[in-house]
Amino acid sequence: MPLAGGENIARLADVLTTLHAVVREPRSTARRLAVTADLLQQAAEGASPGGQLRTRTAAGPLDILWRLHDGRGYGDLVGRSCLLTEEELRVRVIGIDDLIAVKIAIGRPQDRAALPYLQAIRRRT
Repeated sequence: MPLAGGENIARLADVLTTLHAVVREPRSTARRLAVTADLLQQAAEGASPGGQLRTRTAAGPLDILWRLHDGRGYGDLVGRSCLLTEEELRVRVIGIDDLIAVKIAIGRPQDRAALPYLQAIRRRT
């Protein structure tokens, strides 16, 4: 069972603080805002356009997706997600079929460019 929203946000904020996360978009942001629990709470409640918060961390870019373009959120997708593990690290990710469907529906150039690679991954699984 997933943790309560506030608990998850606090845990995510702790990790992002450790990674020195800052907001990377919108690009017009004059100074890079540090990612805090308050900022995450605002994004989770819909203050973030498109349901996404794009960050830059010490480990590279990280896009936090609160909901898909069609409004589906964690509760709608968790049953179709995959849990990836590496030693003590556990990360839940959207399933490949759902990811391909999202990329097709959004249709941006970068999404269309990713489709052949995602479809090749699907064929190998």
